[in-house]
Amino acid sequence: MRRTGWTGIAGRARTAVFSREGLRGGARPHSKIRKGVLKMRLSQNIAGLRHAAGWSQEELAARLDVTRQSVSKWESGQSVPDAERLVKLSELFGVSVDFLLKGDGPPAGDAPTAAFAARLVTAGEAADYLALRGRAAGRIAAGTCLCILSPVCLLLLMCFCMGLGMMLSALTVFFRDVMHLWSVVITAWTYITPIFWTTDYIAQMPHLVRILMYANPMFNYLQFMRDIFLFQTTPSLMTFGMCVAWAVLALIIGYTVFHKSERKFILYI
Repeated sequence: MRRTGWTGIAGRARTAVFSREGLRGGARPHSKIRKGVLKMRLSQNIAGLRHAAGWSQEELAARLDVTRQSVSKWESGQSVPDAERLVKLSELFGVSVDFLLKGDGPPAGDAPTAAFAARLVTAGEAADYLALRGRAAGRIAAGTCLCILSPVCLLLLMCFCMGLGMMLSALTVFFRDVMHLWSVVITAWTYITPIFWTTDYIAQMPHLVRILMYANPMFNYLQFMRDIFLFQTTPSLMTFGMCVAWAVLALIIGYTVFHKSERKFILYI
C-alpha cells in the first residue's frame, strides 16, 4: 500500500511538472500565433475601412491627432494603436472594437455606415456594362490584328533602307564627299517629313509643299504606323501600296547600282 501511495504521489508530481512545462513552453507559441493573427486582422481592417471611407493616411492621422507614420505602421502591422486610439477608430468608422480586432460580426449600430454601404447594381446598369464589354471586345480584337500588321511596315521600311544603303555605299566608293553630303540631305529630309503634321494640316499647305510632302517616301511609312497606333484603323490600300512600291523601287535601284559597279570598287579603294 505504501509503495502504491508513493507511486501515486510521484505520478501526480510528474503530471504537475509536465503541466507547468506545457504552460511555459507549449502555450506560448499558440499565444504568439493568436496575437499575430489579431495584429494582421487589425491592420487589414484599418486599411480597408480607411479606403472604404475615402480617406488618406494624412486625413485619418489628423482625425486621430497622430502622425501619418503611425497610421502607416498600423496598416503595415509594425505596431498597434493603444486602447484610446482603438475606441476613437471604432467611433470614426462606426464599427465596434471587436470588429476592428477580429473582423467578426456586423458593424456597430442599426444601419451600415458609409464605409460598409453596399451599392446594388440595377438590371439596366448590368446590361449597359455587358454591352460596353461587347463593344470593347471587338475593339481589342481589332487592335490586336493591327499590332500584328505593324511588323509588315517595319519589314517594308527595312527593304527600303537596304536599297538606299546599297546605292549610297556604291556611290561613296567613287565620290568620297557623299558621306559628308548625306548628312546635309538627311537633315533636309527630316524637315520635309511630316512627323507631327496630320493629313488635314498638310492639305492646307501650298501646292508645292504638298507635292514635296506626298512625294516623300517616309510619309507613307509614317502614315502606315500612324493609322495603326494613333488612329487605330487599318491602313488604306493606297498607303500600303505606296510602301510596297517604294521598298521594291529602292531595292531594285540599289541592287542594280551596287551590282554594276562592284567590279570597279578595287580600283578606287
